[in-house]
Amino acid sequence: MSNIKTARRPNHLCILPLGLLLATAEIAAQNSIRLGAGYNSEDSFKMGQYSGITESEAYAVSDFILGRADAYNADTARYWRIIGSNLGLETRRVEAAAGYQGRYGLSLSWQELPHYRFDNPVSTPFLNSGSSRQTLPEGWVGASGTSGLTLLQPSLHDISIRTDREKLTLNLDWQFNDTWSLNGEYCHENKNGSDSLGAIFGSNGGNPRGAILAVPVDYETDTFNLMFNQEGNRHQASFFYRASLFNNSNRSQQWENPFNNPGWAPGAGFDDGAVGELALAPDNRFWQAGFSGVYRTGASSRFTGSLSVGEMRQDENFLPYSNVFSAQTPLPVSSLDGEINTLNAVLNFSTRLGRKANLRMRYTLDQRDNDTRIHLFQRIPGDAASQGAVLSSNARLNRPYSFRNQKITFDTDFRLTSNSRFSLGYMLLDKNRDLVDVDRTREHTGNIKLSLYSFLGGRAWMQVLRSQRNGTAYISNQGFLNGHNPDFINTLAGNALFENDPLLRRFHLADRDRDQLSFNVNLAANDMLSVDVIGKLTRDDFPDSMIGLQKSDNRHLTINLDLDAGSNVHGYASVTAEHFANTQQGYSRRGGGSPTPFYPLEVRLPGNNWWMETEDAVLTTGAGISWQLMQEKLDLDLDISRSRANTKTSPFSTDLAWDEFADIDSTHTSLSLEGNYHFPDQHKLGLRYRFEKYASRDFAFDNVAVDSLNNIILLGNASPNYSGHIIELTFVYTLPNQE
Repeated sequence: MSNIKTARRPNHLCILPLGLLLATAEIAAQNSIRLGAGYNSEDSFKMGQYSGITESEAYAVSDFILGRADAYNADTARYWRIIGSNLGLETRRVEAAAGYQGRYGLSLSWQELPHYRFDNPVSTPFLNSGSSRQTLPEGWVGASGTSGLTLLQPSLHDISIRTDREKLTLNLDWQFNDTWSLNGEYCHENKNGSDSLGAIFGSNGGNPRGAILAVPVDYETDTFNLMFNQEGNRHQASFFYRASLFNNSNRSQQWENPFNNPGWAPGAGFDDGAVGELALAPDNRFWQAGFSGVYRTGASSRFTGSLSVGEMRQDENFLPYSNVFSAQTPLPVSSLDGEINTLNAVLNFSTRLGRKANLRMRYTLDQRDNDTRIHLFQRIPGDAASQGAVLSSNARLNRPYSFRNQKITFDTDFRLTSNSRFSLGYMLLDKNRDLVDVDRTREHTGNIKLSLYSFLGGRAWMQVLRSQRNGTAYISNQGFLNGHNPDFINTLAGNALFENDPLLRRFHLADRDRDQLSFNVNLAANDMLSVDVIGKLTRDDFPDSMIGLQKSDNRHLTINLDLDAGSNVHGYASVTAEHFANTQQGYSRRGGGSPTPFYPLEVRLPGNNWWMETEDAVLTTGAGISWQLMQEKLDLDLDISRSRANTKTSPFSTDLAWDEFADIDSTHTSLSLEGNYHFPDQHKLGLRYRFEKYASRDFAFDNVAVDSLNNIILLGNASPNYSGHIIELTFVYTLPNQE
């Protein structure tokens, strides 16, 4: 919304990002006030999910930039400025700054940002929605499914699920002398509103009942950043400290159970007055300290690196095992007393090998040590069953995950001719994990790159990459074994030791082969037209995954055209096509006394195998032109963009029956036309028209009502569809420079 032109690219119907607003405003050399009015023709939460322009109504446009016009002139040391943007909207921001250039600077900013979650008002029967305790209407009659909840439909009322952020930021820059400086930042953020969360009663996979609730959001986050910088003849160094404190004003969410179910223990149903409770995000804190630096050993070599240590802690008191049943065995501890220590290190070395070659080496360490103590918890599952015994599946251990990732990279390039360069690269990624299916994976990646300069008036490069990831033995029930009482595990055998198919492989842990081809060609047809082509083809194969993701193919192509027809006309056009295809295999297990258990493999029924192929295709096009007329008194800007995404899901099985999945589609079309007339005294009159249309189909939402599922009360939200117009008329008044 600033009065400074920025690069034109396809955009959506929304207010410009606040960071961009401020950045462009700071460049302004003129103090100005921008006032006007706008009108939005459409009621749509989706269209204004981040701008706050969600209703069909008029709104005010109000921005200003005040301060010394020569604030960044080297001849004038002292400066001050006050900037306000989007003051008539929910995305308003105000900043004040002052300082002495080259010595110190102080700034204070206030920012608001809304987020609307759903495009239409959603519905719920719960009273006090968005609060920490939600109740059902008087006279509610419980049932085992939504079809029997006679008061569900009459009790529905609309609610809005949204959040609002308010952020206060204080920045300080202080240059002590020629070698030492200080940068400091403090930020306080409030986030309020509501979010959606599933609330469940149920003790096993066959008897759960639940509802989607609008739970309260009342967060406070304080962050601190402090950095000392030191600069010498051959080196630069920074010492930093960061901290974050998070506080949630709501410890838990309570709700009355709307269902009855004979599969639950007596006392869990609505007729028993059962009230469920689950924990919300816990308070936590984090700090990190370290340093980074650069050291030059000569004209052609240098070292850069960083080292930091940190700690994360969370000691929020536990809720009781159940809000419905009393526990015979109490909690082993009152809180998690969680502690995670982190270590991060990066070391780079680069040097020139003669006149035609360069060498770069890099080592990265990312380590997390979870020092949280392990305890045995005898759960009361889903507020719907009695407390489990020590030797039962309900007795669970908390699993403190830790990892250590190391990455080593080498790459070198050789100048073949004055117009070409050849590069070689290698990367080793070593990941060690605790308490997961694979203890350790190693990934080897090599690449070859050829770069050409002065290529048909431009430049081009092409890179070929090959990567192989291999791991230690895959133990598919590792999580099950680590999460249960070892004494209980010793009582099990066969299929009872597995929660999932033993042949199932999680794709981020499974062995993988990757081949990739990427290229970039930039051509200048003449002084007016240039073309840029970017492409990438990636294929992943998972050779040892009999169940799970089998292969993945990703293709990307972008073509950009830039037109410069002189000082008065600039234009662009772009096309981006992306295609993602995945194939996975599954196996249908028949429960009970079926002769086809998970294993051994030779007794499986091949007809129980199934395959799923998914394809995602995204096509985005855009074009724009900037035109200055009437001896640069009138400038016109036109932008048009369209993006369409389609998802196809195709199941297949030799013997099993299946239902076809409907396609998921979304199409977004945007048009923006803006004109500004410049008066001789640098005032400006602006008119902007924007049109946006969004159409989507998603079988997960379309025609899905609050009671479409018999076991869960939904919110009734639908896929967003809208067509809206925005028009703004503004006047920019340029003020005299402040001396």
